[in-house]
Amino acid sequence: MWITAVLLLLVALLVIAVRQCRPTGPDLNQNLIVNGDAEAGPGSSDGTKPAPAPGWQTTGLFNVVQYGATNGYPTAAAPGPANRGKNFFTGGPDGALASAAQRIDISKHAAAIDAAALTCHFSGYLGGYAEQNDHVAATAEFLAAAGTKLGTVQLGPVSAADRQQQISLLFRSAAATVPRGTRMIVVTLTMTRTDGQANDGYADNLVLTLERKKE
Repeated sequence: MWITAVLLLLVALLVIAVRQCRPTGPDLNQNLIVNGDAEAGPGSSDGTKPAPAPGWQTTGLFNVVQYGATNGYPTAAAPGPANRGKNFFTGGPDGALASAAQRIDISKHAAAIDAAALTCHFSGYLGGYAEQNDHVAATAEFLAAAGTKLGTVQLGPVSAADRQQQISLLFRSAAATVPRGTRMIVVTLTMTRTDGQANDGYADNLVLTLERKKE
């Protein structure tokens, strides 16, 4: 009987080891973007005070603003994500360009990537202010270990016409096979001002997931 118990124990340990060594880790089908919903810190109450964006490397006056902030920003009732939380991303109170980026290491999935077995799903809510064409483009760039660019998935921009001249954020999504050789994904938000003083490119609820293709 003790031999049987030992064999069962060895089988159980082997199953655990196989699961741990699988090339596709536990982050498949989970959002890989840190703070994609702008909720990791307090938002600005009027859009002029700077607020941090934890998880992102920013340029310009990139900002995090509360829904319902003064100075004409989107309210909690404006068209946008249903589960919007308190905050969203903006281009800031001034400046023609602002951006935020983060690097996502996916090298643990190298075997599946090089077999062209993974799909990247990228989505988010993008918008702007009324009749102004201030906008945001969201990109996910696939990079090799040496930094070579292998491909890009882009969301937006969303124009004033797309928004029917409303203060709103619209859902956009895209999907692509992760190119062979990819080891890093760089997600970037680029806000561009075309009218007025504030850079009113808006973004919220950004999600990037990897999914194994169905055989």
